Amino acid sequence: AGDEVLVPVLTCTATNHPLLAMGCKLIFYDINKDDLLPNMQSILSKVTMKTKAVVIVNLGGIQFPTNIHYKDFKLLGLTIIEDCCQSLGSYYNSGNHSGYHADFAAFSFQAIKAITTGDGGMLVCKNKKDAEHFSEGYRIIPAVLNMTNHVVSKTDYDNLSQEDFDKFNK
Repeated sequence: AGDEVLVPVLTCTATNHPLLAMGCKLIFYDINKDDLLPNMQSILSKVTMKTKAVVIVNLGGIQFPTNIHYKDFKLLGLTIIEDCCQSLGSYYNSGNHSGYHADFAAFSFQAIKAITTGDGGMLVCKNKKDAEHFSEGYRIIPAVLNMTNHVVSKTDYDNLSQEDFDKFNK
């Protein structure tokens, strides 16, 4: 509680609701005028000792180059949360799917999205411990998205080790 999380000035309010519910302090950063994606200079200017995470929002299928900035975020000790709700199925120039470099990637299945269940979504976690933590108290099956186009079944998920998670996220 009280941790600072960097969030863009342009996003759906649902992006910020979970952070507020967790007691995080939202620090807003600017976006680029030309593509509406996060402005890296603005992000870097907002980082303090209290900053724990950065939220990256992809809009209209356009990817923020997380693959380029991943090391910058990690050197700063930031957790990367990627809002992929408008980029399901998109690829980075490097050939990786949207959300590939994030510690947490959120996908929406709301009625106007590329894949819909009428509502709902999916949280993809880099490691099994986080996946188990976020599935507690919910009637969901924890899933790990293998970023090479496979969804892991519940049976397979139960048998995954952290080493397996690491293989998925190479």
